[in-house]
Amino acid sequence: MISSFIKEKFVNKEMAIIAVVLSIIAAFTMLAGIGFIFQIISSILTFIVLYQWSQAIKTNIQNTQMILGHIRENIQDASKKNAIMALESRLKTIEIYDWAFWVYLICAIVGYINWYVFFINLIGFVFLAIYLQNLFQACKKLQEAKNKVYQYVSSKFILSGEIIKDRNIGMFILLAIVTIGIYWYYILIKMSYEINEFLQWDIDARERVISEFKQ
Repeated sequence: MISSFIKEKFVNKEMAIIAVVLSIIAAFTMLAGIGFIFQIISSILTFIVLYQWSQAIKTNIQNTQMILGHIRENIQDASKKNAIMALESRLKTIEIYDWAFWVYLICAIVGYINWYVFFINLIGFVFLAIYLQNLFQACKKLQEAKNKVYQYVSSKFILSGEIIKDRNIGMFILLAIVTIGIYWYYILIKMSYEINEFLQWDIDARERVISEFKQ
């Protein structure tokens, strides 16, 4: 019998929306002297949402490892057992760079205190890029692994496309610059929704996978 899954950590998508709205308000009220306050609140909410992204994926990886073990123990086909073991090994290589997020956060805080410290802000931006690229890749690998895992039980569990879209950090930065930050606002909200949708799909799918073995 499989042990209890860890409770999935959904992203607060409403917080992402509020962060974007406050950032827009800040841009229009900066000259009035209150925009800075809105921007600080928006930044705090953004930091929280960004951190929730990684925690949601890390928790799902742990639950994926549990369902892998359950399938491996209950499946009879030797070749499929070996394939599951290979996926378990691959899953262990998925690493979330939380340290990159914390370096970015520290640089961002210092940048707010001393907004003219361009070098500190640049370092923060670099580590944010590292964090996001790592997270984009982790989401891609996790979804690929999940597809392969569930197809060994039944084809009806296979994802019809990616729920969390495959993104490239270079294109992300380019679009964010070209759209003057609008694309960043879009991704902050869009990816929060995608992660939650993926988590809900996985919760439903793995319960059906477990029920398959009970039949």
